[in-house]
Amino acid sequence: MKKFLFKQKFCESLPKSFSKTLLALSLGLILLGIFAPFPKVPKQPSVPLVFHLTEHYARFIPTILSVAIPLIQRDAIGLFQVANASIATTLLTHTTKRALNHVTINDQRLGERPYGGNFNMPSGHSSMVGLAVAFLMRRYSFKKYWWLLPLIPLTMLARIYLDMHTIGAVLAGLGVGMLCVSLFTSPKKLN
Repeated sequence: MKKFLFKQKFCESLPKSFSKTLLALSLGLILLGIFAPFPKVPKQPSVPLVFHLTEHYARFIPTILSVAIPLIQRDAIGLFQVANASIATTLLTHTTKRALNHVTINDQRLGERPYGGNFNMPSGHSSMVGLAVAFLMRRYSFKKYWWLLPLIPLTMLARIYLDMHTIGAVLAGLGVGMLCVSLFTSPKKLN
């Protein structure tokens, strides 16, 4: 049995290159979310059931799978990569929320939530679901995990319909999650 060396596996998990396409797409989403003047969505009198189900249940599926699949496949490098990307996403999301809280662009304070609260931009829910789906598709296979793609817009729309985030915040959140995947994840080598 091979000896598991934490430091060695961690170093192996750091990608030698990154996806330029994913990087460009994620940066584009972040910039679009920050600078595009999206209209404010009025508070909805009722929220469709699909958004309640997504908010309370379905949005966790990709996150659970992004940890379960590396464990099931005994992919230590994949486990390190999802951990690195998750930590980076959490740090980047919360740092950006605080940095942009009092910034005003297009007569709209980026940190203002639709219901009047603070720390709107970027959406942490969107960043984590984007991270999980992008990780599974980049690390393991687009073809195996394309069925998770609808959970991204469903999560984003749920946050908007539930009056928690603006359109720009959910787009920027998705971009943050994808950015961290592009920087910390490499495709698994087939043996």
